[in-house]
Amino acid sequence: MIPQSIRRSLLHLVILSSQGLASDWLALYNSGEEKLRHGMAEEAARDLRQSLRSAESDKVSPAQLAGILDALGRSRFRAGKYREATGYFEKALQLAHQPGSRLAGLVNASQAYRELGEYKKSEHYIREALRMAPGDARHWQLLGSVLIKSRKYEEAQLAEQKALALGDASVAALAWSDLSAMAEAQGHLTEAATLLERAIHTMHPQHARGRLLVSLAALEMRAKHPHPAASHLREAIQDLETALGKMHPDLAKALDFYASVLRRVGRKSEARQAAERAGEIRASLAATVHWRDLKPPAQD
Repeated sequence: MIPQSIRRSLLHLVILSSQGLASDWLALYNSGEEKLRHGMAEEAARDLRQSLRSAESDKVSPAQLAGILDALGRSRFRAGKYREATGYFEKALQLAHQPGSRLAGLVNASQAYRELGEYKKSEHYIREALRMAPGDARHWQLLGSVLIKSRKYEEAQLAEQKALALGDASVAALAWSDLSAMAEAQGHLTEAATLLERAIHTMHPQHARGRLLVSLAALEMRAKHPHPAASHLREAIQDLETALGKMHPDLAKALDFYASVLRRVGRKSEARQAAERAGEIRASLAATVHWRDLKPPAQD
């Protein structure tokens, strides 16, 4: 399943509209948000942690603290540290009472719990978001993706069709990819590949498209078509590098998969290079990844 891109919280509007005197916490917060926009998740997290300490010392409002906590959650999500992300999102939600701020926090928390495989919690949060904003296609798509993971296929089909019916082009690719995953889970591989190709053709290179390409390669390997799988994985790795940088756990998983496919087609030297690079990424992350974030690679 392809996770919906983590939503930038509306909580930052509370901070930026504050009428109080600017302090170090605000400058650090703005710096963290800017680094997040440029994909610098770890650098952003350092600024945001300093912002949080300064804000607590200055005794800023709960809404302002919630904004910083939400941004920290998004920085951890972008780095693939989903357990840490949920902790920050939960703390932010305890402080967020304005509807717009709470809505964004609910969606962010739902996505993080989905990535951890905690589907009951994920469903709980996205259903609360839907009660607040039932006309948002992104929320219906996210609910559908969670229901598919929970094997509630009839409910998932209705949610994904609702997302498509709302006509948001930016959500359509994700909905098609979810429907592809559901078809695959039910053993309809040809239908799954067709739906996934439809999703890929509607997207620009980015994290989500890279993971879709990995999913398409997995379908091709199940159908015993390793050569197109290798081609799609090479394209996926380029997309993932562009979106996430060179040291992300999703990239390591894609490289491992690519190495196994390359071995299948007899390209052993390239396979060794891909496997070595995956190992380097894992080694660099080993010192900072929380043990509860370490889970076996799952087929998308």
